[in-house]
Amino acid sequence: MERLREILRRERRDELNFLRELLEAIIYEKDVYSDELLFRDAVEEIYETLKALVFEKGRSDLIPAYEDAVLLRNLLARKVREPQEIMEDLIKKLEG
Repeated sequence: MERLREILRRERRDELNFLRELLEAIIYEKDVYSDELLFRDAVEEIYETLKALVFEKGRSDLIPAYEDAVLLRNLLARKVREPQEIMEDLIKKLEG
């Protein structure tokens, strides 16, 4: 988790290297998911950086990566519930 924080704080001279390091930190640092806010910040940073590269700097070669970042961001934004939670909600709705 410290590695991820360090990457997010450092100056970004090479955006693609920054993104690679950030993604590797998310994938390989197992405790990243325990800090949901930090994880969301990292995903948002990936999305924003790729968006700027594609739309502001004209890097059309990065459109597939940007599309994946959009998907990742949208998955994270959704509130995905466990089957147990859905069934409990169903019971509550049937009671009343």
